[in-house]
Amino acid sequence: MEVRFCHAILAILVLSCLITNAEPPSTSARQLTPTPKEQNANSAETAPRIENLEVKCDKAAYRSGDTLVVTIKVPKDGFLRVYSLFGDGELLQIFPNRYEQTYRVKAGQVVTLPGHRDPTNAGKIPAYDLMVNLPEGETQANESVHAILSTEDFQDKENFNFLATAYGPFKSHGKVSPASQANPATLASRGLSPTARATALQGAAQYSLIER
Repeated sequence: MEVRFCHAILAILVLSCLITNAEPPSTSARQLTPTPKEQNANSAETAPRIENLEVKCDKAAYRSGDTLVVTIKVPKDGFLRVYSLFGDGELLQIFPNRYEQTYRVKAGQVVTLPGHRDPTNAGKIPAYDLMVNLPEGETQANESVHAILSTEDFQDKENFNFLATAYGPFKSHGKVSPASQANPATLASRGLSPTARATALQGAAQYSLIER
């Protein structure tokens, strides 16, 4: 099934559950959520550095209905979080998610999303795809994927509850302000203490979306 989103849409297609006790994805349609208040701590002084965290999409451009694969090269031990930023400013946490909840990573590790696309994870992670779709009436859109690596754990534990979400296995962080969208260094630093933000690493990858 697909869970479709408005503006620079990411539809989640859960193909099968490879783990016997894995919970099936939510079947509810997307609901519009209130815009959350931006965190005041996202200052330039504590913004993560945009270096040393390599984030790549498998393509630079996609056609509506294509599937997205993301890889992140991890330069040091830490805690990893990955977001997708839609054209309308909605920020969706795509890792960790309901099926991939282990987000502590090791130096030299290459994280692939969806995780089942990595042959070393065969049989360990339910199969799901990240499918990108244009909203009705649109002919093109721009999206980006953002990853942040911290040596300290994230403190917003409410964002690790994936059981009741209208976004399938993912967690929405609501919409971010235009100022935050324009400044990737502060975009994904939510959930971290000021000390953690000062030493965190961030990487981003952009892609375009066009009609099929």
